[in-house]
Amino acid sequence: MISRPCLDLLQRHFPQLQQPFSSSPAWCVLLELSDGGNSEQLISQLAEILFASGFSNAYVAQNQRQAQDFWRLRERIPEAQRIEGVSIKHDISIPVGDIPRFLTECQNELIQQYPDANIVAFGHLGDGNLHYNLFLNEKTALIYQFELAINTIVYRFSRSI
Repeated sequence: MISRPCLDLLQRHFPQLQQPFSSSPAWCVLLELSDGGNSEQLISQLAEILFASGFSNAYVAQNQRQAQDFWRLRERIPEAQRIEGVSIKHDISIPVGDIPRFLTECQNELIQQYPDANIVAFGHLGDGNLHYNLFLNEKTALIYQFELAINTIVYRFSRSI
């Protein structure tokens, strides 16, 4: 699971990485499936499930190189964050079904307290592991003075969900 701010960071710091989207979605999910059978049938079944679930904007790797390009986007996020500057990082676990609520409620409070916050969230949707990181655009040099308050908000929401 990759948020738009992650994609924006990648575009800013690694423009040579090809993103499959014409416009960045609010969220995207990188999903890899494999089996010992017919991959075309597996892709067809996945497309049917996604369409039936309301997902109309899916990109399917057509070959191994394209699949590697998709994964490269995910793998370069930490490096893009380092280039961007100092952030407060969290590696938290949220019950999978509660991730949308956590993302909405925690972000709302953080933005209310820190209007210049840029939240970079990505993680492992299947097991609920979320990398939830925050940049303060106007206070980058001073970010650590806000670390305790930011951590308190993030951990309060992660425990109350």
